[in-house]
Amino acid sequence: MDLKSGHPFWPIKNGLLSQYFPLNQDVDCEVAIVGAGITGALVAYYLTKEGICTVIVDRREVGTGSTSATTGLLQYEVDTPLFELIRMVGEKKAVRSYQLCLEAIYGIERLVHELGDGCDFERKRSLYLASCNDDVQILQREYSVRTRNGIKLELLGREAIRESFQLEYPAALLSFDAGQIDAYRLTHTLLGAAHKSGLQVYDQTEITDHRPGKQGTELITRKGNRIKARRIVFANG
Repeated sequence: MDLKSGHPFWPIKNGLLSQYFPLNQDVDCEVAIVGAGITGALVAYYLTKEGICTVIVDRREVGTGSTSATTGLLQYEVDTPLFELIRMVGEKKAVRSYQLCLEAIYGIERLVHELGDGCDFERKRSLYLASCNDDVQILQREYSVRTRNGIKLELLGREAIRESFQLEYPAALLSFDAGQIDAYRLTHTLLGAAHKSGLQVYDQTEITDHRPGKQGTELITRKGNRIKARRIVFANG
């Protein structure tokens, strides 16, 4: 599956932030992570922070998969509107899902302060537009259920959208809890910090097989090297 085409913006903007090398020997660890993008980097950072022996590998260079092609937008909304998600899984679980996503934005803000590199994090607003008149009622329902559950936002009509954003749409939800970040830089910053604390990072290392063992799982690379781990995290998209 092609995750991107052309030349992604983030690697061009940042250049080569750090360099790692392929795995060329057998290693043992508590946790092995397959995939050194933003997800794998976050997992690796927190595991290493807790003193857990961790190895992370990627068949590409660090952060050059889908992480390098991300928009960098941070939004708490999931693909399914909250009122529909409530119908699917119940109000408690649906609201909790939205709340966790909202809290994650500010968790990322705290994280970049902890790392000492802002990674271009900024708080932003977001605009969820009704594409036609038939969508207005849907946005009204969504506005009602979100505000009922403590999420701060405004329901805008056509004139307010035109005045504030110079756009022509019948309605919109204006959310005040959003952000943006350079996820490619954040990936390198996380791995760099964890590497100093003992994380083993190997890029250009493709995993071709995994086999269960007596005390965990064994990953086998294309070159025939083996990673023995008690736990495996697949963070490869």
